[in-house]
Amino acid sequence: MRRWFWVVVCLLCAGMAQAWIISEYSFGRIDQEAELLVTGTVVKTTALGVPPASVLPYKDILQQMRAEVRVLRVAPKAGTLEVPSVGDTITVLFYGFKHEQAGGNGPWLPDLPVGRTVVFPLRKTEGKANADWELIAVEDCGLMIRATAAAPVGTAATNVEFLGRELANVFVQGSPEDLLRTVRYAAGWDEPVEPVITVLQAAKITQAHWAEIAVTTYCICNGPQKSLASVAKEDVRFNSFLKVVKLAMSHLPREGLDDLLIEAALAQSSYNAQGVTKVLENNYPEHPTMLATLTRMLNADTPGAVAIAANLIKSKDHPLIGAALQAAQHRLRTPHQNAADFNYAWVGLIRDYGSAQDFAALLSAMRQAQKSDFTWYTILFTSFTSKDSPRTIAVCRIYITDTRDFNSTLRMCDLAALDLQRITNHDFGMAINLTLTERDAACELARDWLETHPLAGEDAGA
Repeated sequence: MRRWFWVVVCLLCAGMAQAWIISEYSFGRIDQEAELLVTGTVVKTTALGVPPASVLPYKDILQQMRAEVRVLRVAPKAGTLEVPSVGDTITVLFYGFKHEQAGGNGPWLPDLPVGRTVVFPLRKTEGKANADWELIAVEDCGLMIRATAAAPVGTAATNVEFLGRELANVFVQGSPEDLLRTVRYAAGWDEPVEPVITVLQAAKITQAHWAEIAVTTYCICNGPQKSLASVAKEDVRFNSFLKVVKLAMSHLPREGLDDLLIEAALAQSSYNAQGVTKVLENNYPEHPTMLATLTRMLNADTPGAVAIAANLIKSKDHPLIGAALQAAQHRLRTPHQNAADFNYAWVGLIRDYGSAQDFAALLSAMRQAQKSDFTWYTILFTSFTSKDSPRTIAVCRIYITDTRDFNSTLRMCDLAALDLQRITNHDFGMAINLTLTERDAACELARDWLETHPLAGEDAGA
């Protein structure tokens, strides 16, 4: 991953229509702009209200926040400032969304729940009454790295070395989720791998943790073609963080290696289902241990298991299909329950492989959500129509009469007409950049087609 890619991601997350200026932060830039670097744990957050005009154009959806942070470590370079001591509690200003639903329509803001430990790049607030310090930027596009309460081994002489040691320490002492986020950060911003290698080589790490490091780093840094075994054998100088995978693999035993790595991967199902899928697809798509373990997870409704299975299954004869379809039906009865089901891939299981009874249950869930839960209603539709299927016609019958807005450009009925037009290869005249009158006419033609083809899509089998 290169830095430009992450800037594009930040732009998408920030909502390009609002013309938010995205700024990226590497170790070098943090070193230049921060007056103080503090590793600390958030102990309390307080909403202070509407931010000043300086954070436009998002004044209407942002609010100023204050975090109380317990200081764990302070970087050595702090200029002439009076710096806090370890154990002190400092106050830090940052910005958050006023409402949870605004999160998809604005800048990429710091995520600072109580209990989180990060490295804070700070500057003095210059007379602001609400706090002593503030983050050096509103957005968090590489601004902060995760850290651990446990201190790294040794001391740092510079800010950049301090950041490198804090990052590397997460590989050794961080939680599994913090490790995942740290690998994403380090690989995305091309930070040097040497501090991580040095710390790992000196650390006492269990085999289970080496396996966790291997699969976590692999799923972020590896291209689609290489297996874990090939990474362990090949020269990986052109992808620095694959060196971490290679080092981790060198510490694992040959006997029982596959089982160890499969266990390490599936343990991440609740927070890294997409990455786990990548590990399994590239290395163990039909391994007996993987199939047996994932089947147990599906039967136990383990978070993320159905998403992983849905992306592994490529045919109706796959060994996981029965357990996966049962888990998919459970999702219909428990909307919004499981955030680990990335992209709601299980909807595609029912679309592609479900029985007529399974499909009927999905249609029933759509009709019920149409009346009571618009968010779930839109999720079911967009998840289903992510891939063409004859069954889409039956789904469009439900949505073609719905004139509610999907977004600022299209209504639900417009989406249904577009999908129906594509599936049937019948031109209703629907396109995205049409006037409301033109879209109404196209939707009417689509409804007429459905009325004259009453059975289309209803009996489409898996």
